[in-house]
Amino acid sequence: MGRNLVILCDGTANQVGADRSNVLRLYGCLKRNDEQIVFYDPGVGTFGVRGIFKKFRSGWATIKGLALGVGIDDNVLEAYRFLVDTYESGDRIYLLGRGAYTVRLIAGFIRIYGLMRKEQLQLLEYAWRAYLRGDGEKPFAEMEHYQKVLRTKTPRIRFLGLWDTVASVFEPSPSGYWLQSRQRPYTNRNNIVETIRHAVAIDERRTMFQPSLWKPGEKYDYRPSEKQPYNSTDQDLKEVWFAGCHSDVGGGFPEQESGLAKVAMTWMLDEANKVGLLLDHDIVIKIILGEPSTDKKENYIPPNASADIHESMTPAWSILEFLPRRITPLASRVT
Repeated sequence: MGRNLVILCDGTANQVGADRSNVLRLYGCLKRNDEQIVFYDPGVGTFGVRGIFKKFRSGWATIKGLALGVGIDDNVLEAYRFLVDTYESGDRIYLLGRGAYTVRLIAGFIRIYGLMRKEQLQLLEYAWRAYLRGDGEKPFAEMEHYQKVLRTKTPRIRFLGLWDTVASVFEPSPSGYWLQSRQRPYTNRNNIVETIRHAVAIDERRTMFQPSLWKPGEKYDYRPSEKQPYNSTDQDLKEVWFAGCHSDVGGGFPEQESGLAKVAMTWMLDEANKVGLLLDHDIVIKIILGEPSTDKKENYIPPNASADIHESMTPAWSILEFLPRRITPLASRVT
């Protein structure tokens, strides 16, 4: 019958703590057994950092992760190695992320290279570098060369769940005078993904957090069995705009300020559950729906679409708005 292999990738600088992201909430809501194996990556974070430097280092990790993509490589490759070690024919892959660019990269990398065999993993970092150079004719020829050498099989991705994908990463332009946003291959369209659900923040104003939308009208290519030819059907895509800033949609604020985040959370849980993600519904009722508890130490609030929207354009972030960079128009980010 196959198992569910679930990869959860948290946003930049998230930590396992009281201020839970929606990805961490999801981790707590999932069944974890022989039928469903879960891999959680906390993102580009600052584990073990305490005291006065905690916020500074967490904020710096966020800036590096967004502006330069620092740390994303390790997150992608760790998740990919998990799939190589764990995947068996017939398994179903679920990728969910806050910030979400990491899980798009995982899906895009699998689209190019498939899943390597364990004895091929010594080539993983070389193949990854070729993928990152994947603009223009020469880099794609390099990736095709690795495809021929590796001769892998490409599994299908059952579900891609995204909380507010921001506009990839920024890197220096060829002239060096500004930063430019750059998309990697198959991160805005990918025909091995069956179902995409994207919760987008409508009230986010920071340019480094502008949304990267999925290209509509794509096809999903699959075959019922290895002995049958590929079929093509319409990709199942829903992108829904939710009230709030980036963290109002993806979570990360204190529990008592998480009413908006839980609106996007309940939507994502419902959509993923429809396509086979296994949930512990008692936990969902408790920590997501906020059913009253007799334990005073565990007071969870319910979803609240009328909750206050947080202001993400803090003084520190407003300074970063002056960094020279080229932003592609919103419509062009889905090409």
